[in-house]
Amino acid sequence: YESAEDLKDRDLELSEEDQRSIAHLLVDQVEFADVILLNKLDLVSENDLVHLNDIIRSLNPRAKIIKTTRSAVALDEILDTNSFDFEKASEAPGWMKVMRGEKESESDEFGVSSISFEARRPFHPERFHQFLHTEFPGLYRAKGYFWIASQPDFMAEMAIAGTVREFHPKGFWWTSISKEDWPTDEESLAYINSNWDEHFGDRAQKMVFIGKKEILNNIHSSLQKSLLTDEELTSSSNLLEKMKDPFGDWNKLLEAQGDENAE
Repeated sequence: YESAEDLKDRDLELSEEDQRSIAHLLVDQVEFADVILLNKLDLVSENDLVHLNDIIRSLNPRAKIIKTTRSAVALDEILDTNSFDFEKASEAPGWMKVMRGEKESESDEFGVSSISFEARRPFHPERFHQFLHTEFPGLYRAKGYFWIASQPDFMAEMAIAGTVREFHPKGFWWTSISKEDWPTDEESLAYINSNWDEHFGDRAQKMVFIGKKEILNNIHSSLQKSLLTDEELTSSSNLLEKMKDPFGDWNKLLEAQGDENAE
């Protein structure tokens, strides 16, 4: 979980294009599972076991956790359980429940808690890039969407698992797309309008952080400082001309991804 290795570093990649990290793959599997085995209990202390159990529970509050040594577990506990539900599994991650407001931030015995961060104004690209490269010991998981002032058309995704940080553009905000190309069905239009802001359109920062309770306030404060200030917002046109963007050209990145998918 704390490894910075990619699957390629262990010759586990599916293809040349497989850029996944060990940590993100592990966390994705934990979040998606309906049964999780905690094996080799004889090799860890009781405190470590409780801590691990709390972290897993914060990542996946739905899964059944089975503790075992030498994988000694009754087969009917893990085979033909008929407990897997794709729709529920897709909505199971702890970060998603926090983002939807279904799970209140709470602490367990080891102080594992969660916070959500939401804002309308954009991040300053340099300050937010620095935030993404700041180590927060005790941060176990983070996920969400964001936008930066220097590239306002793009919705980007951020994900943190262990020591690995990933961020990349996912697509475009509706406010940056001509209304002629918007969906026409009532349900989609109602969803777009429900998230609309008079000034920013549908652009928004929406993130969730899971980790040690004592670091979450610091994370929230650092995110607030990464946003454009009132003064920067009022002088945004002049500011954009001077602003350095360490994220690179997202338009070219999306074009390259599109070419890879076409191949």
